[in-house]
Amino acid sequence: MRDPLARLDDISEAIANIERHAPVEESQFAQDEFAQTWILRQLQNIGEAVNHLPPEWLAEYPDIPWGEIVGMRNRIVHGYFGIRLDVIWSAATIGLPALKRAVESLRAAHTPPA
Repeated sequence: MRDPLARLDDISEAIANIERHAPVEESQFAQDEFAQTWILRQLQNIGEAVNHLPPEWLAEYPDIPWGEIVGMRNRIVHGYFGIRLDVIWSAATIGLPALKRAVESLRAAHTPPA
């Protein structure tokens, strides 16, 4: 089983990947199958990592919709043809900054002193 701090790294890496490769406009995203696939994969990775974080860590940030993040992962994996691109775009552009801050705070709070 992977260490929870490694799971935070997974989330941070996926967020950075989205930030680096997401189109600037939603209309570009809607037309770019590569970007759609890339972002779906990164959101899937985020959901998988969140699913393995300790519940007590998640409870420290009740404003983050942890259950919805895992639910989105499940929808991506099991219900591909029912995925709404507008919801994916919102998750990738609106939801990620708060998640990024929470992950950074969790890392700071749970990294053992050197």
